[in-house]
Amino acid sequence: MAIHLSLYLVLAVLAKIHDVDCIEVEGVNKLNDYTWFSEGQNFTVSCTASGVNISCTAFQWMFFKSFEQASQLTPKMLIQTEPNGSVISSTVTLLNSTEFSNDIWYIRCSLVNTTNSCSPKISRGNKETTLILPFHSEDMPRVKVGSHNVSVDYGQDINLTCTASVFKYLFDLQITVAWLKDGRALKRIKTSNSLHDFPFTLSLRKVSSAGRYLCWISVDNNHDSQKFEDNGTVFLTVNTKLLGSEKKIYYLKPGQAFQVLCEINGDPLSLEIKWQMKTAEGNYSDISDQDITITDEGRILNIARFKHDGASYICRVMRKHGDGIHQESKLIARTEPTLTGPKQKEIKVEPHDDVTLTCDIDVLPLNITWTVHGTMIQADNSRYKISTKDRRLLLIKAVDFQDSRTFICSAKNGLNMKGVQQEIVVHVKDSMSALWPAIGIIIVAVLVAIIIGVSCYINRKRRQEMERREARELKDTNVTPSGNYGDQEDSMVGFDNEPRRLLKA
Repeated sequence: MAIHLSLYLVLAVLAKIHDVDCIEVEGVNKLNDYTWFSEGQNFTVSCTASGVNISCTAFQWMFFKSFEQASQLTPKMLIQTEPNGSVISSTVTLLNSTEFSNDIWYIRCSLVNTTNSCSPKISRGNKETTLILPFHSEDMPRVKVGSHNVSVDYGQDINLTCTASVFKYLFDLQITVAWLKDGRALKRIKTSNSLHDFPFTLSLRKVSSAGRYLCWISVDNNHDSQKFEDNGTVFLTVNTKLLGSEKKIYYLKPGQAFQVLCEINGDPLSLEIKWQMKTAEGNYSDISDQDITITDEGRILNIARFKHDGASYICRVMRKHGDGIHQESKLIARTEPTLTGPKQKEIKVEPHDDVTLTCDIDVLPLNITWTVHGTMIQADNSRYKISTKDRRLLLIKAVDFQDSRTFICSAKNGLNMKGVQQEIVVHVKDSMSALWPAIGIIIVAVLVAIIIGVSCYINRKRRQEMERREARELKDTNVTPSGNYGDQEDSMVGFDNEPRRLLKA
């Protein structure tokens, strides 16, 4: 391709060189630098010259595969020459030009004299050349989309993608690739370079409506009216999405005004919302109460005065291209809090047991709070958990002695400032309590044994003392019948032993 372009530039320069020995005339009008055709189609090239002697001047057409190398190819063609005064024009139409379908060719239009005596003489430079640029069906500009049918949830982001390609012989072309919706360009680029599977993405943010999106490519020739286009269509649908839960409960004061929202996200053009009322007994009926109005394309139910305790209002969202979804809103009258048990109650629990404290208060809604030591128990408390299904229940896992506290539950319903509360005193049993009876018996037995032992010891000492006293008295009374003491030795023994007894005593 680069060689061909270089040759073409040289050819274009040579085409402007005139023979100084010849008479100058208004030369051949410049041809297009290039043109292209699709395989099998008729192909037309025109030349026009003015200020010439039409009686001895004509156009000559030649085909080249490379510079100055005439082709032996004789394509099927139709040449038409139309002289008009001093202006001559010629048109060549190549019929079903399949011969040029595999390479680049040159076609030259030259203005020549048909006789040597023709005046004025035509300069050899009065010739122009153009390129024949063939392309096949696969070289046509084309667009491919990722998917023709795309769906997205309401309010979500999505990217629509396509790829664009343009045929390979590109010279001085204007290429436009764009995303369109309803004929309006949302995003586009312009280039003169060839494209091969060029990715082109359209980013949509917070989609709220369905639509038909077009990925479009256009190729324009700056020298003639030839134009090629292609497009790919994406049909985008928006999925209806229900926000929150299917069932909701609201607690109202009698006569209170209230709005029930049908919390859906979806394309309003593809939705149909219908409201129904379900009584406390479970009977369904259409909305006919004069105190109830529906606004905002069916999304809001306005209740002027609340009077149907326990009734449910159901919005059914019918999708034109799918199954319906619904949401039920139940309205319940508020009640004053009532204490159904004692103001204070005590419970005894074993260590490490899981315990559930029950608050004996009835109220609607269940706006019950729990406190311990003056601190409100929050939902993220790691020690105590309030049941999410019934706030009257407080869960304590693996209790220990630090849980021997007073827990207070209280409630208000908003009807007035009056509230009720209940104290629950928790006693965690000592783990040694089961052993205290046995320990008491053992202690008593030990005390009795000690008392008996001490008593026996005291009695034995007394008995020994009495025996010694009796023995001493017997010695003191050991005297002869004549009234004389015994021999001197015996008397001395008795005398000498008395101090010893005194010392021992």
